[in-house]
Amino acid sequence: MRYPKPTAEEKRAIFDHQLAKAMSGQGQCIDLGFPGDVDDLLCDIIDAYPDIPQHLIDAVHAEFEHPAQTLRGPRARPVPPDPADEVRG
Repeated sequence: MRYPKPTAEEKRAIFDHQLAKAMSGQGQCIDLGFPGDVDDLLCDIIDAYPDIPQHLIDAVHAEFEHPAQTLRGPRARPVPPDPADEVRG
């Protein structure tokens, strides 16, 4: 049986719930299907509990909001070029 894709509001609610669990030390490191490195960052937060650095919290929010535009540390990856930006000669 196929399930409909979650709406943006449902995705946000799932993210908020999983982040709250991670920040309380109750989360699990599993693939939740979030975009980009969100799942890995949630695991980093779980691993850092109870002394979670603010930069991890900021990073997971940024990655959830803009997965293709987040560049940081060992997970840094270039943003793919936009073909519309190419200059043709």
